[in-house]
Amino acid sequence: MNNDTNQPQYEAPLLGYKEIHDVLGELQIPSHEIKNPTPQFVKKVYGKFMERIFDKSSDEIIMPGLDATDILDSPELHEHSISELEFNKNL
Repeated sequence: MNNDTNQPQYEAPLLGYKEIHDVLGELQIPSHEIKNPTPQFVKKVYGKFMERIFDKSSDEIIMPGLDATDILDSPELHEHSISELEFNKNL
């Protein structure tokens, strides 16, 4: 294990409820949903963060590369699964 002290260290900032509420407001996400998040809510939050970080729309983020659909006989049957894989790959 390398214990090089010259390497930069990263720590995620700790945010209080007000800061989290403000960020969610900027992303147009209802803050009351954070208390009992559903998988759909968590995906929505990650999606909004990726839109902001990558400066792309959600449609652009989940758009598969051309090679992904070229190898399938019936790509329309896999539209949902391919977009889910692209979302997770970008995450």
